[in-house]
Amino acid sequence: MKKTVEIEKFDLVRFTEKTLDYCKTILDPEMEPTSGIGSAEDYSSIPEFSDRKERDLRREILEENLMLFFPFIMGGTESPIVSADGSSFSYDPDDEDSEYSILSDPMIIYGFTIRKEDENLVIESAAYYPGGCTFPPPFLEYKENLSFLEVPMKKFIDSFIKAGHY
Repeated sequence: MKKTVEIEKFDLVRFTEKTLDYCKTILDPEMEPTSGIGSAEDYSSIPEFSDRKERDLRREILEENLMLFFPFIMGGTESPIVSADGSSFSYDPDDEDSEYSILSDPMIIYGFTIRKEDENLVIESAAYYPGGCTFPPPFLEYKENLSFLEVPMKKFIDSFIKAGHY
């Protein structure tokens, strides 16, 4: 999914609030919710996540021209998995052929990147791979199609576009 929306037609504040509410459910309660939001210059740079202090995400996008990653759903080993829009998805971890099997990997977080481009916001579906000591470094990857997640992700984004501006 890739969507370009004029800045003033996207409710970035409400989108951020909703996503931060989701971050509170997937992060340690001691962590600052904005630590669930990654920032990078682009897809080729290593995303940074800061858990030290609350961040001004709007400023990071609109003034610092950073690309931010907002989680929509985080894989896990226990079903059901709940997404930022409140939907829940159940899967059989033994059924590797199921389209839902992508949720069984807790090392992948699916969500959106948002960046400013001229007077628009470019919103793309993406995956964040946190990496680890034996894995490659953390990275973000644009995902053109996220299978069964595509429709709920598109509806989630559309819910923040001010009426009449699809």
